[in-house]
Amino acid sequence: MNGAFSPPRPAYPVLVGGVPEPGEGWVHWPRSSALLREPYDVLALKARLDHGRAAPEDHADPRLVGRVARSTEAQAVAALALARKVQPAWARVPLERRLDFVRAFHHLVRERAGELVQVLVAEGHPVRVAHWALSATLNLTHPDTLDHARDAMVWEGKQAGRVVRLVRKPDGVVCLSPARNAPMLTAMAAVPTLAAGNALVLNVPPAVPLSTAYVFHELVAPLLAEYGAPPGTLSVLCALARPTLRSWLASPDCDDIFFFGGPSQGAQLTRSCLEHGKKPIMELAGNDALMVWRDADLHQAADAAVERYQGSGQLCFAPKFALVHPAVAEQFTELVRSRVAGLRVGPPEDPEVTLTPVVKRSQCTDVLDDAVAKGAELLCGGELVDVEGAPTPRGPFVRPVLLRVRGLPEAATMRAVTEETFFPLMCVVVPAGAADATEAADGELLDALISFVNANRYGLRNSLWARDPDVIQRFTDEVTNGGVLKVNDSHIGTLPVLPIIGGTGLSGGVFGEANIPILRTTRLQGISIGAGEPGHFDHLAAAGLHQVSGQPSVAVRLGSQLLTKFGEPATSPKGTALMEGMARFWDALAAAADADGDQRLTPEEYRAGMTGAFVSSRGGFESSLRPLAEAVCALLDTDGNGEVDEQEFQAWQEVFRTAPEHRAIAFQHLDTDGNGALSVDELFAAMRQYYTSPDAQATGNWLYGPLR
Repeated sequence: MNGAFSPPRPAYPVLVGGVPEPGEGWVHWPRSSALLREPYDVLALKARLDHGRAAPEDHADPRLVGRVARSTEAQAVAALALARKVQPAWARVPLERRLDFVRAFHHLVRERAGELVQVLVAEGHPVRVAHWALSATLNLTHPDTLDHARDAMVWEGKQAGRVVRLVRKPDGVVCLSPARNAPMLTAMAAVPTLAAGNALVLNVPPAVPLSTAYVFHELVAPLLAEYGAPPGTLSVLCALARPTLRSWLASPDCDDIFFFGGPSQGAQLTRSCLEHGKKPIMELAGNDALMVWRDADLHQAADAAVERYQGSGQLCFAPKFALVHPAVAEQFTELVRSRVAGLRVGPPEDPEVTLTPVVKRSQCTDVLDDAVAKGAELLCGGELVDVEGAPTPRGPFVRPVLLRVRGLPEAATMRAVTEETFFPLMCVVVPAGAADATEAADGELLDALISFVNANRYGLRNSLWARDPDVIQRFTDEVTNGGVLKVNDSHIGTLPVLPIIGGTGLSGGVFGEANIPILRTTRLQGISIGAGEPGHFDHLAAAGLHQVSGQPSVAVRLGSQLLTKFGEPATSPKGTALMEGMARFWDALAAAADADGDQRLTPEEYRAGMTGAFVSSRGGFESSLRPLAEAVCALLDTDGNGEVDEQEFQAWQEVFRTAPEHRAIAFQHLDTDGNGALSVDELFAAMRQYYTSPDAQATGNWLYGPLR
């Protein structure tokens, strides 16, 4: 996977509705390693080519790896109009077929993984960072991820005689602006967005265009056509972000703006989206915390902390600061320091290199100075160096910085802990406390650490290293900040199904959460399909309250009164069983008794219904009355001893309005062995006799007093 970029200087035109078109010029991309070693010469070459002043030999310069056409404003307008026109046809393609498109993309990426890595490396991603981006792409489109998506997109069941569906429908036309620090990976959100049934307009960032153009021209667009997407479903532009965003906001043909960028720009764009009737999907910044508890595997926790320096810390969801238990702070800090000291700069083709040139070098210096001035201890790093590691004031690299801060209040004053630091700088924060703290003190410390994480204005990812299951449980239950929580795992690693992007606070804006693109670019719709039956207008019956003559059934009212009498909640197992039993009893009775369908029961219909439903009907008692009888017996047996005493029996009879003088007589007749209690089995047998026995002398006939 580490060889030279094999495609010979590809030239990617503007893609408007799937049709290649010339642009208004080209963005040329030189090999990143050449740019690092000969920056002035290579930048001059690029400038001559981009501005049309190149000599003939410039076009054949071996340091060039590709070019991407710059799109025009007219092409942006045309792309949106085409997307609006064809999107309904693409949405009509069955969901499973659209998911098959993603499956095919996943397999194609696996087949061409080496080529994709070569493109990423040529663009400037170190090999190890390119492998990470490849893994995230594969997990985003993994078969298990798609199975989850299918289940989340459509649910169907039956309720009250209707078919009920919960379906997510596509938003329409989605416009996506990827991040400049990871354009190809962030643009991958477009693939599940397309599978949702949306049309998509993608604006490739001119500052880093090559890998994104490669993926969408060579992989995505051909597969879309193969799987039935009409021309116009996908357009790929390459223009400056701000004018492109303005055109999307102004267009009636744009429904969603899916934006990757900074929090201040994201907040302003969110307001503009709402003013223009667009759905904002904001992927902004990260300031992730990594917690290390006293029982953590410190070597692996240190490996996770050093993920901070992948791409020189210019990944949004890398850990930015570590909160470390005082008992292990010294050992952990030394493990991290030794790893950080071993990181080295170099060309991206070097498989041991993870550091890249740093864009915000001056800000790194400012943040470092602020931390040291406020008491942080500089353990290593901070110098500017060139690609060979030699110190130079104009070096594009920053030697990785590691700081130690003692105390949470002190850390809360430092920009290195409270702001997104988009450069290779990490703070190890050691809360105040003794290394041999008591269990009670540990509980207070955990409270403080969780509160510190939740108070973070950013909320992309947070992770924990601990063995204690109670600590893990509290972390996963109580940390509300963040789109993703990781425990004893790679902080930046991705998995199938688990969201890759999305967060709270300044990381995702006011609507932020973990982002599954196929869900975020759709909206939920509920559907009910009935059979046109008159009963569909019985609204209380649909809610589980069955009625006759427009009133809730006697059975349901009696059930509610019984629960109140015995102090049993309707949501408890006993309460639920009783109310379900009452509803089943009434359904069976109403079906057998209301012969003329007038929703009323005459006394004659009631008697005939009781006989038809529970006596002459084969299995009627077992299916419709036995569950109610068992639920009543369980309710009366309040102490669970298998018996119902006379007080419990009389409380039941009171609800059924049995005369007081008859309650005692009924109990005496049913208490055949005279022991002052009815077994649950005896009571159940009496109920069965009362409702089904033809014997006028049956003991169960005394259930509600003497028969009249």
